[in-house]
Amino acid sequence: MEGKQTEETSEEKLAIISIFVRLSVVCWAGFIISLNYITFPFLGPQAPKDTSFITFLFGSALATFGIEAKKNGNANGTTPVNCPMLNKKKEE
Repeated sequence: MEGKQTEETSEEKLAIISIFVRLSVVCWAGFIISLNYITFPFLGPQAPKDTSFITFLFGSALATFGIEAKKNGNANGTTPVNCPMLNKKKEE
């Protein structure tokens, strides 16, 4: 009986650690992405940095929490029925 309880508590601890690690990745990546848009006057002019990899990490970490970006204008990824651009292409 005791072995089962320690196994459950260790799994719970591992789940909590996993959540904190993913949350810290989200916060860190969001901070780094935000820094790209903030100008500091004491540092002088700065060129924008390429944040592709950090943006990928940010999106991937958010996806582990079930948060995903909208695709094609709606949440389920299908094209809207009354899309003016699609109607224009059909007319041509």
